[in-house]
Amino acid sequence: MTDQTIETPIELLRENEMSPRAQFLWIYLSAHPEQSRHTQEHLCGAIGIGNNGQQFNKYVAQLEANGWLRVNRSVKPHRYELLRKNTEENTLW
Repeated sequence: MTDQTIETPIELLRENEMSPRAQFLWIYLSAHPEQSRHTQEHLCGAIGIGNNGQQFNKYVAQLEANGWLRVNRSVKPHRYELLRKNTEENTLW
């Protein structure tokens, strides 16, 4: 078994206006860079909210409003672009 780590910006964890589930969604997406398109159902299950689309949309909106995520909704499933706030390092996931 190999030891794998995920780099999480401390600024993300210090965001007071985001729920821990929204932060975990960002971390989950960052842990899967090989896959940029996810279904809502898959992501809901991955962050432990069953298939609750309202909660999921709330978490995505928190990430978008705080500059941590951009979502391309013109494709299905949606394409998620993780942003690193206050930096030029943006990664398409």
